[in-house]
Amino acid sequence: KDLPQAEAQARKVLTMELSETTGRARSLKILLKVLCAKECLQDPTELQELSLDLMSQKRATLADCIETCRVIAESGFDRLFVKCLQRLRRRSLDAEEQRELRLFGAQMLAARVEEVMCSEATPA
Repeated sequence: KDLPQAEAQARKVLTMELSETTGRARSLKILLKVLCAKECLQDPTELQELSLDLMSQKRATLADCIETCRVIAESGFDRLFVKCLQRLRRRSLDAEEQRELRLFGAQMLAARVEEVMCSEATPA
């Protein structure tokens, strides 16, 4: 699908979902993936609001939130990625989920450091 059509469809579905439902969490995740895939965002504030909304959704699984955080980071939204991690840490997580979230954060940090180091090592 082309991105404008996918975005319109995701927005339409999102408006039909009730808050704090599994369906809304899934719809937010889909819309965020579409928005991150766009070359140029018209409203980066909207991306932040939707992202933080997903991270706060009680029905959103940790796996879905982590997957969305990865998409956000890989799309170059580093500050938003950090805000999303902070929001996730505020959720009520059991010990295993806390470990998973810490491991994910460490993996993403290591990947970013490796990316920066490789780009500095490559002659221009």
